[in-house]
Amino acid sequence: MMSDLINVLLKDISQLYENSDDFDVNITVGEGDDVEIFKAHSVILRARSNYFRAALFKDWIKRKDNIIIFNKPNIKPKVFKILLKYFYTGTYSIEEENNQELILELLIAADELALTDLVENVQSYIINNKFNWGIL
Repeated sequence: MMSDLINVLLKDISQLYENSDDFDVNITVGEGDDVEIFKAHSVILRARSNYFRAALFKDWIKRKDNIIIFNKPNIKPKVFKILLKYFYTGTYSIEEENNQELILELLIAADELALTDLVENVQSYIINNKFNWGIL
């Protein structure tokens, strides 16, 4: 019974990810020719990440037309898309990517954003898949 209610809650929050209505944050990620703007809800970001809890503190944020403007040039859009899905759904998918560079970038970004559970999960994925990093 309780798990059904939790699943409904997760489904409702996941719909926020799929439909960015009522967003209050524009996050510009990437640099150069690889830049993308993502719409998000500050309450979700703060609830899921100690990094965003501090970074989106009301005295430190920049706003334009009542939307928080946030820049993360050191995270690639492809990586942030995975992270944003994780914020809203608690899930992520990298298996179809099978891209070691992307997975390493995801690990670094998750660590920077203080996503401890995701860091541990990605580390396990790397260990279990015995990546060959080309290190002798």
